[in-house]
Amino acid sequence: MAKKISPAQLAQLERDISDLLMRPAGYEVSFEEAKAESDLIEKEVDEADRVLQTFPKSPIGGVSDEVRSTPEFRAASARFQKAFARLRSFNKIYTKRFDKELRAERAARYRAKTFK
Repeated sequence: MAKKISPAQLAQLERDISDLLMRPAGYEVSFEEAKAESDLIEKEVDEADRVLQTFPKSPIGGVSDEVRSTPEFRAASARFQKAFARLRSFNKIYTKRFDKELRAERAARYRAKTFK
């Protein structure tokens, strides 16, 4: 089984993400820059998930214990866990800081889809 991320590591990730969204001298990252970073992190999570999906499944759909014990699976699982923790920490800050922009973007997509 993959090694879980400790609370201290998670707190460090959140500090790193917060630092990423707040540049030196009080310069705040724009919504477009934060969205690009979000897309990059999501691609990282998707790629790690794709690697995990390549492992053989057992008849009931999960990964068998034999496969779980291999170093390759453990490394892939750890990569996914770390990437997902980073995404979760990023979204925790991103969704609060850019709440209005994200709502406006969703509304625009809805209007474009609904009122063609």
